[in-house]
Amino acid sequence: MKKILLLFIFIFNWGLSQRNLGDTPEPMPSVSSFSSYVNTPVSLSTGIPNISIPLLTLPTGNGNVDLSTALSYHPYNAIGSKTGSEVGLGWALLKGGVISRVINGRADEEFSDPGATNYKKNIFDDIYYYDIPGESGKFKFVRDTINNTFSLNNISGNNVKIEYTRDSNNATLILNSFTLTNDKGIKYIFEDYSISRYDVSYKGFNYKSAFFLTKISDENNNIVANFTYQKNSKYAGTSTTLLYQNCKLQNMSTRYGKITIGYTYNQFLEDSGKDDPYQVNNISLSDASSNLIAQYSLDYSSFHAYSIFKNNNEDKRILAGIKKLDKSGQIIENRTFEYDQFGSETNYSPSGNPDEYGNFLCPDSSQKNPRSYTLGLLKKMILPEGGYVVYNFEAGETYQDNSSVQLSNNEITRPDIQFLSLANTADFDTNINRNYTFQVTEAKKFYVTN
Repeated sequence: MKKILLLFIFIFNWGLSQRNLGDTPEPMPSVSSFSSYVNTPVSLSTGIPNISIPLLTLPTGNGNVDLSTALSYHPYNAIGSKTGSEVGLGWALLKGGVISRVINGRADEEFSDPGATNYKKNIFDDIYYYDIPGESGKFKFVRDTINNTFSLNNISGNNVKIEYTRDSNNATLILNSFTLTNDKGIKYIFEDYSISRYDVSYKGFNYKSAFFLTKISDENNNIVANFTYQKNSKYAGTSTTLLYQNCKLQNMSTRYGKITIGYTYNQFLEDSGKDDPYQVNNISLSDASSNLIAQYSLDYSSFHAYSIFKNNNEDKRILAGIKKLDKSGQIIENRTFEYDQFGSETNYSPSGNPDEYGNFLCPDSSQKNPRSYTLGLLKKMILPEGGYVVYNFEAGETYQDNSSVQLSNNEITRPDIQFLSLANTADFDTNINRNYTFQVTEAKKFYVTN
């Protein structure tokens, strides 16, 4: 039995929004997730809910210095192009502070050798994002190519004072450290950093891809907190070409105790590129005598969609649950999570049939039904008390003025806003006859498919 589908062009004025990590615009997967909170902050106007789970807090002895850990969720960190973080797709572990960067094209400091034949004083366009307790923002460096001078532009326009140290290399600006001072005089000092590599060939170069909080000093320049990192390096094959050096926070300490973070590493995840190869398994708080006070353990799974729609989140790491344990290791609190496996509940098809979005003749073959955009996003949080919160995310919309566009029902000239509408269907048995006659009564162009 064959079914003939008769379709004609329909016009609808409508629009939709739209492994060498050093080669990517965001070379540090887990660290780069903090930029989403700056570019699209938590707000009713942006549609981003405040999904945050406080974990452990360490006293500092200074009321102006907050030293705590928390899990925070942002849906923009769970879109298909994003890597699963060290605590699961869409989640970020707030733990001290970091300065990450987004590479626009090639890293700003590419031309560091004035004797090279291709040397030039290039324009700087990379964006740096910072996150410290109570503050976040972004900045960039502006280069005067005539005088070869540099100035720092705090794009966020807040009261955070940003200072930096640099190499003696005058060919370009190579950064070594940062000090961020808030309006209370608290200094956040970033002296540790990760290294990434742009291009593994002899033309490639290494650059500092993120800076990490090393210590915090109070308004009187007394150190109130220190941060210790596990540094891991990887080389290209058996060569001496450094592909990366990363920094993973091991502990943050004060005179009252410390918070320790436990990781595991998975080579397969690094090769696949879907997830940060380092995974946070537990977070613990101990006193100054190293006596355990409290701890959290994190459980993970892999995302799988039960939908005809797909996106790139399949098999990425997701946070399945969090358990709070007492000092004897007994579970005293349990929180679990569920993720969207079926796609957005919103109907994006103008025809009324949610499955007919595919009738749009999209010019970009990679464009997908927007119902797939939410696959892998947080859907439900089941609270320790037994209650739960349900989240219903949907694809955003963009406005495009097509009022002056002249379109015809007989010709496809704008496949982004024209679609094929089902006109009729007819069943016939090809075992009896392979020819079928039908009559068209309207003066329109029809397409026949089966």
